[in-house]
Amino acid sequence: VLKYGDRPLLIVKTPATKPYAKIVAGVDYSDHSKRALEFVLRMAPGAEVTVLHTYHIPYAGMPKPKALAGAVAKGAKSEDTEHLEAWLKQFAQLVERTKCTLIPVVQHGHAETLIPNFVKATGTDLVAIGTHGRTGFRHAILGSVAEGLITSLPCDVLVVR
Repeated sequence: VLKYGDRPLLIVKTPATKPYAKIVAGVDYSDHSKRALEFVLRMAPGAEVTVLHTYHIPYAGMPKPKALAGAVAKGAKSEDTEHLEAWLKQFAQLVERTKCTLIPVVQHGHAETLIPNFVKATGTDLVAIGTHGRTGFRHAILGSVAEGLITSLPCDVLVVR
């Protein structure tokens, strides 16, 4: 269903006892993550939505002076934070209408590790992610962040294509 479906898919891991209040939307600035964020804002009016973008610094593991490594990491995080805040402006009217609270967060690392850790630390009710829906060779080579998160997250997961 996840690979071939064209509708949002909600994977429920625990019985619902209340509306979703704390949501994490993992974004990569793609149209897929845009649709996932729009969907979750409409689905859970009044919710606190943390918009989490993870980034990777190419060649981060290569030896270099500590001062240079720190400056590169700080510059990358600053640039990605500015980019996320600018990207979120397109949702201003929808956020106002739904009375949701958006919290932009940028973290260095891989989404497959950072999102589960963030969810456990914050008591998140739902994670919303977009998926590219790759299949075949492209899926084998590029993998699927969505599939990895579905299995590793302790909370409900909304996957939007």
